[in-house]
Amino acid sequence: MHITLLSGLDLSVRLLAVGQLIMVCVLLTKGPITGRRVSFVCLAVCASAYLLLTAPIPNESYGIARNLLLTLTDALAYSLWFAAMYTFEEGFRPGRWPRPVKAALGVFVLGYLYVFGVKQGDSFFHDINHFLSILVLAHVIIVASQGWSDDLVSGRRKSRVLVVLVASSYGILLAAVELLDLNIKGRSIFGIANSVSLLLLVPLFAWFVPRGNDAAATPRLKDSEALREEWAPSKEDQIVWDKLERFVLAGGYLESGLTVKSFAEQLACPEYRLRRLINTQLGFNNFSQFLNHHRLKEARCRLLEQPKLPILTLALDLGYGSIGPFNRAFKATFGCTPTEYRRNFQNQP
Repeated sequence: MHITLLSGLDLSVRLLAVGQLIMVCVLLTKGPITGRRVSFVCLAVCASAYLLLTAPIPNESYGIARNLLLTLTDALAYSLWFAAMYTFEEGFRPGRWPRPVKAALGVFVLGYLYVFGVKQGDSFFHDINHFLSILVLAHVIIVASQGWSDDLVSGRRKSRVLVVLVASSYGILLAAVELLDLNIKGRSIFGIANSVSLLLLVPLFAWFVPRGNDAAATPRLKDSEALREEWAPSKEDQIVWDKLERFVLAGGYLESGLTVKSFAEQLACPEYRLRRLINTQLGFNNFSQFLNHHRLKEARCRLLEQPKLPILTLALDLGYGSIGPFNRAFKATFGCTPTEYRRNFQNQP
């Protein structure tokens, strides 16, 4: 095997990136085993496999290891999807998926392992998988973009842009190159540019991974006096906090279409300061979580005090645009729909 200067540099950069990914995996082992941590380990392993498989080395040099590397490489988009969903979607629990979904996923995994692990990707499914990878990565971009304005966790908001959008867009580009079978894949300049780009993405990936206890924060739900005893706010924070209290007492959370930006404008305060207070002092990760907390408390009272009030009217009065989001939020919080909650209470002696 003849190694040129460019191919040698390419191989060195790839090995350096793989070494960094191994260090990230070691970092992920220092903490509780969670679905999110496992998804990040899988993402690091799949990225390492891609770096090794696309190195300037003849395919016959890999031997039987090529089957394993190919299987992991083509699963890169799926591992990124799981890592993104665990990070950005509150309550993402694949274990709670319906059985038909799990069964379909199991069949897909078995077929995937056969095509790539046994047949070495020598099937029309290989091209289909590249197309599926593009769809999966596009969904990651949609999820990261849609939740950006609602997210109250500062570091997570940044990671939506700096990591997921960049990584997903780059992944779509690579999948498109494979799907279209462009001639640039075999060129040395493409290989070195690809390896350098991935090396630069690794530090972003390392910043993105969970550290310590990555369990989702839960609202503290303490009264104002208890919070004041634990918290020594600055003068600016105290002003915003007082405005926030008055807004909640006045029922301002019932306003339809309320966003963090419009909320900050009404309170005449910086948006970043309001986000930080709701997140760090009240423990809410998303602004919709903050609104639902107050709205659903109001909903429980009205369901019992006004037994004849239509559910749709109640949803609109509480600031929900339609009955669907209200029913979903209510059931996610209390385990039943508003109608079931009212009926259960009325049936009690």
